[in-house]
Amino acid sequence: MTNEEALRFMYDTLNRRFYGNVSFYKQMVEIFIRTSQESIVNIRSAVKSNDWETVRFLSHNLKGGAANVGAQEVMNLAMALEGLPPQTPIDVVEQFLTRIHSAIQAFQTLPQYLHNE
Repeated sequence: MTNEEALRFMYDTLNRRFYGNVSFYKQMVEIFIRTSQESIVNIRSAVKSNDWETVRFLSHNLKGGAANVGAQEVMNLAMALEGLPPQTPIDVVEQFLTRIHSAIQAFQTLPQYLHNE
């Protein structure tokens, strides 16, 4: 997804879910960024413990949070992570987590283009 497509999706999310309230949307994005970073740490821990139920649960929550703020790429990656079978090698899971982290970082820069009304 290009930055332009991501911004268009973000504006759509802002208007549909947050009724154009830029300030509230930015607060929700900040919460999403913080909690998603915590989720990545917790998913890594669950994988190391071979706790796939927790991996799925945290991935599902991450997917929902991403959907709520319009972080489409994060949502897609979290959905794929959620669907991985328990026998997935740790290095494959780590690749997903690295891509999710990068997608979160990219998404984090987008709200700065929104102006308060």
